[in-house]
Amino acid sequence: MFTMLLCAEHIIPIAGEPIDDGAVLVRDGRIVEVGGAQRMKAHYPQEEVRDFGRSAIMPGFVDCHTHLEYTALRGIVHDVPYAEWLVTEHAKADMMSRDDRYDSAVIGGMEMIAGGGDPCCHKRRFKTQLISLGMQHFDRVIIEPSGIFDMDEFFDTLYESPLDQWFEIGSILTIIDAEMPEVLSAQMEYLLASEAACCGKLLLSKWQNVQEEALPVLTKRILNHLNRALTGIQCSRQFQPKDLLVMDWSNLQPSDYAALQSAGYRNCSYVKQFRTETLESEVHYFMHVAMPEKQIAPLIQQIFADSDCGKIYRIKGSLPTENGGWLKVNATAEKIEISPVADGQSVLIVIGDKVKKEKIDAYLQAVNADSEYVSI
Repeated sequence: MFTMLLCAEHIIPIAGEPIDDGAVLVRDGRIVEVGGAQRMKAHYPQEEVRDFGRSAIMPGFVDCHTHLEYTALRGIVHDVPYAEWLVTEHAKADMMSRDDRYDSAVIGGMEMIAGGGDPCCHKRRFKTQLISLGMQHFDRVIIEPSGIFDMDEFFDTLYESPLDQWFEIGSILTIIDAEMPEVLSAQMEYLLASEAACCGKLLLSKWQNVQEEALPVLTKRILNHLNRALTGIQCSRQFQPKDLLVMDWSNLQPSDYAALQSAGYRNCSYVKQFRTETLESEVHYFMHVAMPEKQIAPLIQQIFADSDCGKIYRIKGSLPTENGGWLKVNATAEKIEISPVADGQSVLIVIGDKVKKEKIDAYLQAVNADSEYVSI
């Protein structure tokens, strides 16, 4: 085993403050420890020491060589031998104008910036994706937010340049869960009202599952709940039965789709009782998850039952099966639905209040068979 203690007047680590008169312990090509030189020498007296004197030891630079102006060509040329790829890529690039290259480079730069992990990165990703779709001349885009969504961010982003010149808002549809509890936390009541206030049409989901109420009674109760929530955020809008679509979605007719497409939206004002950064309600994503099918439901039940995981409202997503298929997961504390689907992405989305990601990590990693597991 090769080990060496590298010393220098300055050590500049990846994380943390620079260390004066420091040392780096390297073992078999890996950095094991970083610290003050005197302490490291005393702690590892048997190691060979190489002192670089008045120098700085720092991480090597990664080659960031890239052609941002080719960002828009991503996916145009598929996996082929390099020589063929290069010739084809250059031929496509020759068809791009100066403005095309500039816009493509802007998208590439924004994608790099959007890759951060700060609280605002999701806004940058949203804008970057819309710019990319606009450059590809899509004439219609469906945006389906997952979990908790700030409608102000949606409107603000579409009013920014160049999106304000490329896109206009068509219809905003809000889906209401017929099985939602009659009493929610203050934050969840706010989210319910704020995500519905500006919509052009409400769609009621899972109404077939509510057997104990006649449909007119159910729809009246749902609307009363929503209207109470709207009053609670000082929004003057009140929904009527005509604003709510109650149908089996598999039986929608062309006239129904046309009505949804032309539903539009409303500019409604309300008091913003919570901001994204102050909400206890949050969404976490657990990706590259794989486990035996028989373990999925018991594990989800454990997470719901463990108060140390937070107040969990919903766990949804899709998971791979052992034979190469996919399973759709949609779970609440009351009911867990697991069903086959044609395709999927290995991710579980957890929505709740004061969610403790580390606790859920522990549950999932105990059974997970995918070495690329990551959570955010």
